[in-house]
Amino acid sequence: GPAHTHGPMALAAVVGRGDGIRSTLLRSTPTHSRSREHYLPCRTQCHDGDVVSIAGRPGEAPGDFAWVRTAAGVEGYIKRAYLQPVAVVGITGCTRCGKGRVSTALSDRLGGGAIAVVGQDRYWKQAVAVTTDDGKRVMSCEEPDCTDHLAFAAAIEDAVRGAAAAAAAGSTGLVIAEGFQLLHHEAVRRLLGPVPSYLLELTMEECIRRRSAPMDHRLNPSPISKEDVAAVVWPAHERYVACSVALLLDEGGVVGLPAPANEGEVDAIVTRICADLDAAA
Repeated sequence: GPAHTHGPMALAAVVGRGDGIRSTLLRSTPTHSRSREHYLPCRTQCHDGDVVSIAGRPGEAPGDFAWVRTAAGVEGYIKRAYLQPVAVVGITGCTRCGKGRVSTALSDRLGGGAIAVVGQDRYWKQAVAVTTDDGKRVMSCEEPDCTDHLAFAAAIEDAVRGAAAAAAAGSTGLVIAEGFQLLHHEAVRRLLGPVPSYLLELTMEECIRRRSAPMDHRLNPSPISKEDVAAVVWPAHERYVACSVALLLDEGGVVGLPAPANEGEVDAIVTRICADLDAAA
């Protein structure tokens, strides 16, 4: 599976100096000195509008500078005054686990529906051939290669920029990202936090029941057979959890919650996420 470099305490932020200078060099030490030795040897620049990840260094108290990681993976210090933080809540889980309902309810609770929800389904690109456990070659819509993960990450970054522009001075913006393969790609994972991502957990039996239920425009707009869910959809979800989720569950970067079965349970999950956001503020 992909390497995991995202930690549970990361926080996305948009760079913006606000002084007419549109770029700034990352530093190797948290100092206001302009001496050359205090900048990274690679002379990496961050430009206005770049989305970086803030990650505190162990044992280091917050100060005028933040330790950040760029999209290219370069790390260094930048003045906190140049950063507008944006929390990105990640919601994942198998098909029909309630990702969309929880995301919409969270946006409604915290922003009257004005908080951006970036759904991975919009970046689905193709079905791919897989081999089932009984040796059949079939087409699957649930694999990592079915999604344009870089386009999905770019859409989250655009939403982060929009949230940063709308946030009041001194406050943290908010974006919600959801998808069945949300945690597959590092380009997406690096943007999530400072709260853990949330895995809405269904049993195989309940996943099969929900996805094979009669068509419902809201709850099951594209039903498929029980046999296809069991042979294709559920195994793809198990691979995703094993390769992209399990390690983050162990590290605290993902929290598993029972998938909601009704609106009351959706509200309870939203309340839990709001409490986590308040605690992380």
